[in-house]
Amino acid sequence: MKNFTQEPLLYTTAQEVDGHLVVTDGEFPEDMLGTVYMVYQIGSVNSNGLPYPEFLPDGKPNHEFGSAIMSGDGMVLKINLTGQPTIKTRIMKTPSYFADWNTRLGTENYHKDFDFLRFRNFGISRFSLMLGVRNPLNTAVTPARFGNANPTLVSAYDVGRPYIVDPVSLQLITPIGDSSEWMTGIPAKVPWAFELFETTAHPCFDPRSQELFSVNYSRIEKSVVMAGRTVHHLKNSHTLFKQKLVELMERHQDNPDQDAVRDRLTRFFENLDEELYAKPEDGFLKKLWRMAQAFFRRIFSKKTKADEAGGAPPGAAVTLMRFDGTGPWKKWVLHDQYGQQLQIKNCMHQTGLTKDYIVLQDSSFKFSNELLINNPFPEHLGLERFIRKVLATTMLPYTECYIVRRKDLTDEVEKVVAYKLDKPIPIETIHFSCDYENPNGEITLYAVNNAAMCIAEWVRPYDLSALTRKAIDPDVLSLFALGTMDVSRFGKWKIDAENNRLLEEKSTVLAETGDTSAKQGESLGFNTWAIGLYTYRDIISAEKAVDKIEHLWFVSNGLDPLMLTEFIEDLYKDYPNRLVPYPEVKELTRKGIPYSLNYLNADTMRSNETGYYQFEPGDYLRTIQFVPRKVPTPGVDYGLDGYILCSVQAQKAQGRQGEFWIFRADRISEGPICRMYHPEINFCFTLHSAWMADPLPNSMPYNVPVREDFGQVIEKLPDKTVIEPFFEQYVYPNFE
Repeated sequence: MKNFTQEPLLYTTAQEVDGHLVVTDGEFPEDMLGTVYMVYQIGSVNSNGLPYPEFLPDGKPNHEFGSAIMSGDGMVLKINLTGQPTIKTRIMKTPSYFADWNTRLGTENYHKDFDFLRFRNFGISRFSLMLGVRNPLNTAVTPARFGNANPTLVSAYDVGRPYIVDPVSLQLITPIGDSSEWMTGIPAKVPWAFELFETTAHPCFDPRSQELFSVNYSRIEKSVVMAGRTVHHLKNSHTLFKQKLVELMERHQDNPDQDAVRDRLTRFFENLDEELYAKPEDGFLKKLWRMAQAFFRRIFSKKTKADEAGGAPPGAAVTLMRFDGTGPWKKWVLHDQYGQQLQIKNCMHQTGLTKDYIVLQDSSFKFSNELLINNPFPEHLGLERFIRKVLATTMLPYTECYIVRRKDLTDEVEKVVAYKLDKPIPIETIHFSCDYENPNGEITLYAVNNAAMCIAEWVRPYDLSALTRKAIDPDVLSLFALGTMDVSRFGKWKIDAENNRLLEEKSTVLAETGDTSAKQGESLGFNTWAIGLYTYRDIISAEKAVDKIEHLWFVSNGLDPLMLTEFIEDLYKDYPNRLVPYPEVKELTRKGIPYSLNYLNADTMRSNETGYYQFEPGDYLRTIQFVPRKVPTPGVDYGLDGYILCSVQAQKAQGRQGEFWIFRADRISEGPICRMYHPEINFCFTLHSAWMADPLPNSMPYNVPVREDFGQVIEKLPDKTVIEPFFEQYVYPNFE
């Protein structure tokens, strides 16, 4: 049973649970249909949940303290709503999970090989200097159905291969594609068993053609090369690397010329070989010789499997992939209409499709391997603070979009054009959905445009409040930095896909502040402050394509005085797309705007009198999912005929509690008709969700054997004599 103390907002349990939900208020609507899935993060194998403790059992500082929740393991939660509501949770135990588990704190392997085996949190990633990058599958699940097999689930993460998950047992079945089918994300020769594959957390499935589309890309900018070299030197020159970086920090941390400091730090990471191996007392010839040695070490270092298998064709940066349930992936290298490779500056977190097109974007979420250099020494907060301050950049204040014509995706070709729009969407975008129908080649794209917001950042132990200039409340450490510096927008963007044009004149952008003069306890009304997740009927369905989205619901995260840090303030105080003056935003944040559930008519881009529910201060609305009724209700619009299931961190007198609230979709203003919880389940930040009507066990014959998959990679590694026995003892037995 949970101990009801004043848990921090980050409190999350990691145990796997099977049980019944307890109804605490209202009545459970027995006409609900199907099963809802949600994903959330539970910390590392060392923490047994969240928050990360500040100190280890022996009293030493915990290097994971204050780490981003996005570096933690993924838990998938399943709520069966047919009959008495039941709940099941399971950790996504990939091969890298078992490697991490068997090198965790307290194991013999934790101290082997100069700590190179064990995994550490680096920014929003977690990796081992010897074994490679974790794939925690902690972001999203996508229902899919291939051929005559039962519908299944695809679990995905931005930096790792997607996996098939049994929708009944929640057990991992297989990765989609073996390692040789994927292009590594770091071009530097980093010899890892668990390779870094940059992809999307949201592959898109077409229930009519039964095709799953994803991407695999490798950024070729300097920052990626810097990340690869950083990883190499963390392993091979760890002490010297840290010493040099500390010296650089001590020499420049008080320099008021931040541009000069940024240039110097960037040069340090760009020229690590020379920075580390050239000695100050060396003459010119010795320095030149050391530089030459470093250069040839890189050139003749052992090639990775992806390199020897061909990897990406010369100049290729983005590959579109299609999976039909049998494998292997069918792949097309993408270039724009001018023959240029696609330049992905942030990431490709979201993908979308219509009847005739695949829609790709450069998402405003910095989930790419450049973040590896933001925290190379997690145990040294002073270094982290220095590097973050100097190298941090804002999200791009616009969104580049690319359109692939599905008729071009034939088996006979290997390269396809991804048509870049004539102009970007003029504001940041993280998540979007499209009408399936695209009449006369016109795409309707609904986008969450999070203005002046940086969800890739998280609240750190040394952060200061932008409101008090004092240390941030420890209640919010490790959470997404949800302090926002302007009002979000919900965009309905029209695209002429055949002429590659963004039709701004036909688009609608909704930005609503609500009644900001409302006093504590009064209703603010429909608003778009810090939009979070959204839902509509048949969103990401395995069975039904939505020809036209007519009704949708979204979360407003409001303005939380706990969340706005000086760091975010400094990044976005000069935000170029501003609608609300920053002094006003800051004062509204000081006052506080609560969470709310909002309904939007997607046709009129307006709400109605029953389309708003305001949560009490202290209640945190997280994930929302549309759930239909078992039997259609006469006279009720198809898109409104059901319920909205929400995950909520509810504030109770005895402490916070993870709950599930149910609203009638067509009248959310009346409040929840049912509240449920399980005493052994708590969560700090549930992310994406999905719904299935009648889950059955996975029946796909497709399978990638773990031993064969990783064996082909390990065979080519220079550390094979260490890694192969490790896999034989700790990884392979879990999949046989």
